[in-house]
Amino acid sequence: MIVSVLLLSYLYSYLLFSDLQSDMMNPVELCERVNAMVEPQYMSSAVFLALLILRGQLLLAAVAIPVFASHFNISSMNLHRLDTTTILSTVSREKQMCALRLALLLVIFFYTIFELLKTVVGVQSHGHAWSILA
Repeated sequence: MIVSVLLLSYLYSYLLFSDLQSDMMNPVELCERVNAMVEPQYMSSAVFLALLILRGQLLLAAVAIPVFASHFNISSMNLHRLDTTTILSTVSREKQMCALRLALLLVIFFYTIFELLKTVVGVQSHGHAWSILA
């Protein structure tokens, strides 16, 4: 659930940055919308990483650590809020960072779906269906 919320929020942010680059949105509106999502994204990322570690999902936690580390680094330097005066010069970097976070979360999402399907099919057919994948 947390992964899907994070995925949707990063996808929305990515689309907003694309709209700004194509002059379909003004910088003030973009900053207001993205800044409203920054703290919930950071908190969700921290909770998600903590849940992965507590559940023993260390492989997924290793993939989620770069997202959390970038959030922690940006917020510790107090750069987590976008500024309307500088956003036009930093929009491509912000868009790339958003795309990177989105890609890492997509890896986690699809791996989770794969493991879920593997468990469901494995339970129903007593492990025979996944013998070629294991």
